[in-house]
Amino acid sequence: MNSQLIPWFKEFSADWYQATPHDEQEVDHQFEAFCNYYLINSVQNSSESPFYFMTSENKNDNTNDFHIDGVAVYINGVLCGSTESLENISTSSKIIEVSLHLVQAKNGKTNLNAGDLNNFISAAKQFATDTPWTEDFTRKNNISDQLVDYQHVFSGSFEKKYKVKPTIHLHWCTSQRQNQKEILPSIDVAARNEIESLPTALSDFASNVHFSFYGYDELIEIADKVGSSNECKFNLGNNVPINFPSKDDELCDSFFTFIPGNEFLKIICREDGSLDHTLFNENVRDFQGTENAPFKGMTKTLTDPDSQDLFAFMNNGVTIVASEIGGNSREKHLSNYQIVNGCQTSHALYQHRDNLEDVHVPLRVIKTSNTDILDKVTYSTNSQNKVTAEDMAARSQTASKLEHFCRREDVELPIAFERRTGQFTHTAIKIPKKRIFSKKEFTKAYVACVKMKPHAAIGYFDRYQNGGKDDIWLNGASIPLLYLSTYLVMKINELRFYNDHTNLKYHFASFLFYDLLKQNWHLIEKVDSLTAEETLNPKDEKELNNTVNKVLRILDNNKALAHKIKPAQEAAQAINDDEVVSRTKSGKLARSSAKKEGLTNKFLELSGVR
Repeated sequence: MNSQLIPWFKEFSADWYQATPHDEQEVDHQFEAFCNYYLINSVQNSSESPFYFMTSENKNDNTNDFHIDGVAVYINGVLCGSTESLENISTSSKIIEVSLHLVQAKNGKTNLNAGDLNNFISAAKQFATDTPWTEDFTRKNNISDQLVDYQHVFSGSFEKKYKVKPTIHLHWCTSQRQNQKEILPSIDVAARNEIESLPTALSDFASNVHFSFYGYDELIEIADKVGSSNECKFNLGNNVPINFPSKDDELCDSFFTFIPGNEFLKIICREDGSLDHTLFNENVRDFQGTENAPFKGMTKTLTDPDSQDLFAFMNNGVTIVASEIGGNSREKHLSNYQIVNGCQTSHALYQHRDNLEDVHVPLRVIKTSNTDILDKVTYSTNSQNKVTAEDMAARSQTASKLEHFCRREDVELPIAFERRTGQFTHTAIKIPKKRIFSKKEFTKAYVACVKMKPHAAIGYFDRYQNGGKDDIWLNGASIPLLYLSTYLVMKINELRFYNDHTNLKYHFASFLFYDLLKQNWHLIEKVDSLTAEETLNPKDEKELNNTVNKVLRILDNNKALAHKIKPAQEAAQAINDDEVVSRTKSGKLARSSAKKEGLTNKFLELSGVR
């Protein structure tokens, strides 16, 4: 299993199996459950137990699963695992809609086996029919009871009235390949032709056939999305919601209203009454503390009985983005929602939750799953709060992916990315504070190592994160290289390899980064030359990931690093002894000299890089 996927898998195992798997067979079985749970629930927008989808009960189950690791049939959006349930649903609904999911999960395999794919496709064809499997057939082939039950539901649905023929979702996933982009070129031509012919082959039984491939990138993204799903219900009191005018069907349910303070708590609190901090994951900044001016101002208003009813007039309100909005003019239901503006307001209202009788909160709720719209809404609603380009980069795709990447556990000293200002101030994290790095620190490390500009990392790094044309976050900087360069700088700092040459620590990083990756430097140059719209081809991307993993293992070997860094130490000493460079009062190299490109060139030349 890829190291990036392991934290999500371990979290899933702890939640559903209360234990880490002990052997390879158990890992494979739980990986099937992991894929079933996240893939099916994400498509259906549901939260069913993974055990409802499994075709084998445990790792020792010897029944025949027909090369299908997960199965589900939804009738009118409801999971339907028996013909009795099918009858109940069809009785209460004159017309039904059917969705079938079949999953094949491969853990640990790097090669795509055409036989595995063909077996899965053949199984799908045999499953998706209007003829139920007979008892003789299932007994003779020792087919899993779960699989038989769902096949009978699917075939039995054709006896009912439906709006359109069923939709079939075929999910094929692997823990070792990065993404669909890498998987597709590796598929056998014959298997590719079989997949492309499925809509025609199953046209009698399906209106649409979706065949999707998932690598660990997609699995992480989906697991993260499903893991953060939420919902709430709240009353509007006597306030009338005003719908926003929109030509876009997705945005048509969006509204503005005023909500009673006590009802607002239903949006921001968990069932146990505690504040749900995950609601602010898409906010550009986390809670800034009780001493900041806006919080003090809100506290003054909320604690003064004579001004509480003025809160709605004095507050800019809260903006929420939700994937689903339901309810009516008196009560609203939200699903999969995030607070993109109003983090400070939410914390102030929660702090004074016992005295909100006369408080009303301006509330804007926007229905969308479109990340581009989410970015625009976040930027515009935060513009009045002096949000910097650095804050807005917290919303960039690069920043979100880096935050996920940092959850890897296959390094000696795990590091964390503080994507949002103040993110870990009020949230517990196992990683020591000295190994939690801000966007600025990741930027400086990347500039020093990947761009080989240690002088810019010292004095001019802001041009690479300020939203301009050179902004590495908006231009899609390589996630593995962002991580690797920062991890490398951390090691240099912790081991104090620069000795007394503190102002040259980024020069040391440039040298060591090049020395460890010089055999694959063509990849680094290729990555650095990419534009925001370009990506590495799958072969290069795989080589880059393998190289980064190899170098990370070397960085955890302190003795090997101490030997490798010697040329840089000698170069630093030679530069410090040079009469031309400026020094501080203590005789050390001045920061003004370290910021010069000429000194970088000299350092790299003396250390053997150039």
